[in-house]
Amino acid sequence: MTTHYFIGIVPPEEVFEKIEEFRLGWLMDMSSESHITLKAQPGLTSDERWIDHVRDLCGTIRPFSVTLGSPAYFNEDILYLTVQSEPLISLHRQLVHLLTPSQNEIEQYFELDGFVPHLTLVKQQYGLSKLELSGMEEAAENTLAPYPTFEATFIRIYRLTTGQNRYERLLDIPLRA
Repeated sequence: MTTHYFIGIVPPEEVFEKIEEFRLGWLMDMSSESHITLKAQPGLTSDERWIDHVRDLCGTIRPFSVTLGSPAYFNEDILYLTVQSEPLISLHRQLVHLLTPSQNEIEQYFELDGFVPHLTLVKQQYGLSKLELSGMEEAAENTLAPYPTFEATFIRIYRLTTGQNRYERLLDIPLRA
């Protein structure tokens, strides 16, 4: 059985619920809850030994500020909220170096220099047309603004096992108190 993982940052409950409610108004099926991807799949192996290394790293990182911003697109078919946070980018880089994916994987998954922090609202592959994506972008501006700043106090590890169609929460790891 193949298992896939990724690591994310989850907004606080009030922000999370507002974004989830907004997304559910447009989508019937989502592959994961609202999150900011911190580390993509490469290097996150099914033996899960890497989790202890990630936990050790998180024990050295202080909570940090994250600011959500206006909607933007990847390739006109993925609508997301922009994210501003230098400490988040730094933590991403540390995780990539800790988990040592190949250069090919780094490029394929847009890590390190290709990393753009974001919170995905929708991918066109979920069944929305370009016109609906445009409508969702406008609705996001009206519904989700003003965009919040929040403190990230933990990271969340997600797991997808073959046969599932949704990434599920596996574990939350607190940042240094």
